[in-house]
Amino acid sequence: MARRAKCLVERFWSSVSATTAEGCWNWNGPKNKQGYGRFMKSIGKRKTVELKPHRFSYELVIGEIDKDLTVDHTCRNKSCVNPSHLEIVSRGENAKRAYSKNMEAMRNKVCTKGHKVCGENVLVEKRKNGLERKRCKLCSIEREAKRQKK
Repeated sequence: MARRAKCLVERFWSSVSATTAEGCWNWNGPKNKQGYGRFMKSIGKRKTVELKPHRFSYELVIGEIDKDLTVDHTCRNKSCVNPSHLEIVSRGENAKRAYSKNMEAMRNKVCTKGHKVCGENVLVEKRKNGLERKRCKLCSIEREAKRQKK
């Protein structure tokens, strides 16, 4: 391993602590607004690129990740860089697994206002990226009515 690469790896591990009872390896370095780690790598004299510590850890221990895929934290800890807590999935699958008020409601087949989202009350929108988005038809009608009043 080249000296520069070794330095990068040593710097990476110096910002990791494996202290949680759940087996997470927490990133103690800088984080972005969403709580995910930030890790900088120099590529030349004046240029740096930002790496995601969880991706770096996975690639370091397990292997390369296709650029079209994303890393899902199965432990739900955004700071975790333990490769055994990380799973490579599509962006769509990662979004389905994510916890948000809307996704939780859709998993339970209700919208955030409590309407059942099944049968005739489902609007399916095809997005530019090819993914489908399901929405509550009643809420869409209510939103459109509010827009029409303005």
